[in-house]
Amino acid sequence: MLKAVGLMTKNLIGLMPGSSMLEAFRIMHTKDIRHLPVFDTEKKLVGILSDRDVIKAMASEGIQPSQEAVSKYMTSPVKVVDLNSPLTEVLSLMVENKISAVMVNDKNDFVGILTTEDLMKSFIGLLSQNEEHAHRPISFFFNGDTLY
Repeated sequence: MLKAVGLMTKNLIGLMPGSSMLEAFRIMHTKDIRHLPVFDTEKKLVGILSDRDVIKAMASEGIQPSQEAVSKYMTSPVKVVDLNSPLTEVLSLMVENKISAVMVNDKNDFVGILTTEDLMKSFIGLLSQNEEHAHRPISFFFNGDTLY
């Protein structure tokens, strides 16, 4: 059974709630990432900032989003899954909540992030292994909790 731990990105890059949106933009741009977890001074997860949140901030009229705090635009609470969560549960959670990232937790310690990009990279790998099945719908590759 595929689990969250097998596909997640492990090297977390995060921000604090008081960080500026400009700092968030710069990190996303230089690290080529689309999500930044937001942690408080006690390393408690308090939110997540997506590239969409940054775009919304930049499109706001009458304010200087570059000087605004991340806390104003981040999404909270954050959806969290266990390290050993079956991938079907994670995918269901993401689809049901229309989200593109979940944080991965192991015994109250955040160990990674799982994004739609991580999932798509894995799916591309599966398709390239099964090129003759590339035209089939995604449901063809699922059998319960197993991804072929």
